[in-house]
Amino acid sequence: MPILVYHKIALRSKDNLTVSIYNFIKHLFFLKGKEVVYLQDYSPNKKTQYVLRFDDGYKSIKHFVAPLMKLFGFPYEIFIVDNFYRNALLGNKVWCNKQDLEYIIKSGGRLQYHSKSHPDLTKQTEDLPAELLVPQDLRNLDKKGFTFFAYPFWKYNQIVINEVQKHYIGALSGNGFGDDSTYALNGIKMDNDTKLNKETID
Repeated sequence: MPILVYHKIALRSKDNLTVSIYNFIKHLFFLKGKEVVYLQDYSPNKKTQYVLRFDDGYKSIKHFVAPLMKLFGFPYEIFIVDNFYRNALLGNKVWCNKQDLEYIIKSGGRLQYHSKSHPDLTKQTEDLPAELLVPQDLRNLDKKGFTFFAYPFWKYNQIVINEVQKHYIGALSGNGFGDDSTYALNGIKMDNDTKLNKETID
């Protein structure tokens, strides 16, 4: 079925990228007993499967998501932007640092890549390969991860796909921009007003 795309989880929602912890737990209870899988096990043709995807690497994933995933026993994918991660290593409290990501992996999370600097890749030319390659120190954190790529702003074209295919086994768009092909998997953007039930995901 769908790939559910989250960004931030917080005690209360203050913007359209944030889902309150209350609503997020309601989503998790809806998924309880359903087939929640890693991307490598996902097929868009299987109507019973779900993927939990978290973009950008916000520290709230460590604080709120990781403990709940461990409690529910759900696998999940976190898509890292390298520049955000570097800022966290320098002390920025918005993004996950190395210790946060290690904790996430122990709780069942898997790391994937969301570009070096989160640009619109369809406007990149010479810098495109640099945006797609995972730095080795980041790759070393998760030996099972970094096999999928998520397009910033959901945007891609054939030039981008051709380059992504050299480095990844699949790629993700979403919000209606994807076509559920291997390198343009679609996803549903989850915000605080999203009601997760049979009617909204069919």
